[in-house]
Amino acid sequence: MPGVFVCAGTEVDPQVREYTRTSTTVVNAYLSPVMRRYVERIDDYFRSLGVRHPVRYFQSNGGLAVGEAMQGRAVNAINSGPASAPRRGSMSPGPSASTTSLPLTWGAPPSISP
Repeated sequence: MPGVFVCAGTEVDPQVREYTRTSTTVVNAYLSPVMRRYVERIDDYFRSLGVRHPVRYFQSNGGLAVGEAMQGRAVNAINSGPASAPRRGSMSPGPSASTTSLPLTWGAPPSISP
């Protein structure tokens, strides 16, 4: 079926636990087409500005991934805001910024908020 996004639970979340793997794969299948369009628009925008290096996106584990990887694993972007704030906060502020930085994130569900 052309144009249909397909993902395998064994690739998205290779765990023995069936419920966890299935629910994660369902969420990934739902979000990945949306993430694909988002990443394509962002990547195209930066290419139009002349940026030659790939855009990197935060993942929920605090790591970074290029757009191509995120398009098929949208589930890895869930909770990326709370995961990215400490990482960004650990980077030193720019020369014109204060010597102190305070990483904040908004929009996190109460279940993961401090």
